[in-house]
Amino acid sequence: AEGEEIRILDAEEVRDLEPGGRLLPEVITLGDDVLYEVLYTDAGVYLGARRIDDPAVVRACVAEIADLFARAEEFSSYFAREVASLPPPAAAQR
Repeated sequence: AEGEEIRILDAEEVRDLEPGGRLLPEVITLGDDVLYEVLYTDAGVYLGARRIDDPAVVRACVAEIADLFARAEEFSSYFAREVASLPPPAAAQR
């Protein structure tokens, strides 16, 4: 969304949080009170979300997200280094 602060974190930075190759879940936090885990089928089709309102779980997740965000690189410097010099994408063929 416009005005949001976007940051980039290399996947290697979260490898220790993905035991056995299990990917981190997609989550949405609403303050420090509630957390939603977004659910998908194995084919990647959206199923819905699971509400988590256990205060200890929500606080732990919010703290971990804040730590990851703090370690991540600002989007503008990432874009300038990794994307800006790339050629434009080829037009999709139909």
